Amino acid sequence: MADPHQCVILAIDPGQSSGWAIAVSGRPTVWGRASNHAERLSACELAAVEADRHGLALVVVAEKWTAGGWASHTTLLGLGAAWGAWRSAIEEAGIKRSRIVRVYTQTWRARVLRPRFGATTEQLKHLSASMASAWTGEIIADHDVADALGILRWATLAPQVGEAIPRRKRKRKAQ
Repeated sequence: MADPHQCVILAIDPGQSSGWAIAVSGRPTVWGRASNHAERLSACELAAVEADRHGLALVVVAEKWTAGGWASHTTLLGLGAAWGAWRSAIEEAGIKRSRIVRVYTQTWRARVLRPRFGATTEQLKHLSASMASAWTGEIIADHDVADALGILRWATLAPQVGEAIPRRKRKRKAQ
């Protein structure tokens, strides 16, 4: 199995009420829910403090969406607005745009949850909560937080995250 990226990752499941989670070098450390600007900014600042404390780069990884059969234009506009609110907090926290990675829902779910073809929304929520609870050792019942932890788990090994780490902050792997 590959080694996790040596960085701090803030994973976000954007929504009107969003789940977020932070990992340091592949280990989840803290997670929660954000419903307003102050809570979003607090999550961003907490991730930045962790990165400074450990001398690691910070990468933000957030879910993005396609207009698959389920999403109406209204839904997509709402999700876009939710991401815009996070972008505002990320910018205010001083996190560079080049340190942001977006991942499609289908991409992280396929890698982390490995759902059956045609799984229902309820089945996906259950899989996500089960994975998050097993990974953290705590019961994670909130599906937005569970999804943020799923995104985080995907991000710990994703090549796109490695590419977002500044070269000067990349840790050499022991040979």
